Amino acid sequence: MRDTVQMATNTRELTVVVPIFNEEASVFECLTRLMDVLNGENFVIVVVDDGSFDDSPGQAMLMPEDKVKVILQGRNTGKGAALKTAFRGIETEYFAYIDGDLDLRPDGILRGLGALRKDPELDAAIGSKLHPDSDVEYSRSRMIMSTAYRLFVKALFNLPVSDTQTGLKVFRTKTVLPILLETQSDGWAFDLEAIVRLKSSGLQIAEIPIELDYKFTSSLNFGSAVNAIYETLKAFWLIRVVSQIRDKPRGEGGKPR
Repeated sequence: MRDTVQMATNTRELTVVVPIFNEEASVFECLTRLMDVLNGENFVIVVVDDGSFDDSPGQAMLMPEDKVKVILQGRNTGKGAALKTAFRGIETEYFAYIDGDLDLRPDGILRGLGALRKDPELDAAIGSKLHPDSDVEYSRSRMIMSTAYRLFVKALFNLPVSDTQTGLKVFRTKTVLPILLETQSDGWAFDLEAIVRLKSSGLQIAEIPIELDYKFTSSLNFGSAVNAIYETLKAFWLIRVVSQIRDKPRGEGGKPR
């Protein structure tokens, strides 16, 4: 069992992190597709199993050890926490992450990597379902909920991006990694907080087209909608309110004035 990882990534150019939770049915094919797409690149894939109850880590461990490293979280801590576990070992020039199901086609990673190589001022290339060149089809109910959520996020954060939650993003390590390691969100809202912090730091973000295989394997119900709102409000509190309190000038006794 590869329960510990020595990530000798300093000789590679790209690290791709794949967080998984109960993805036994899809993770092997997902990693196979990812390796095929990255063929020709100098890469390492880091799979983080976030406390799966099924054989997700066992399926991931069937991949070649020189290309795919596996980290076991032991218990479910959330997508954001799983990503940050892997991020702490990154030493490559670029890094990316992609969801461990089969919804997103991994070709978008090369698209993002190409954008970063072409423009040295660009720090992040993030997948967007609303990009005019994206290939994605929604059910009516999902489209309505996604639109409502985007409007909700825009009202809270007024971000200059159309889509914060697509699970495919590519980054320049030197400028982005220190910021992502400071994020407070351990769950679903990690993507949102990451983008907010990157923009607040003055980094350059570009949206790139993605392709979905129309499976939409993630569940979409009332409970998940409520959780999304809770996670978003929590991120708003952490980013806007707590940060402002922490940054206020302090008077006697160390209390904010």
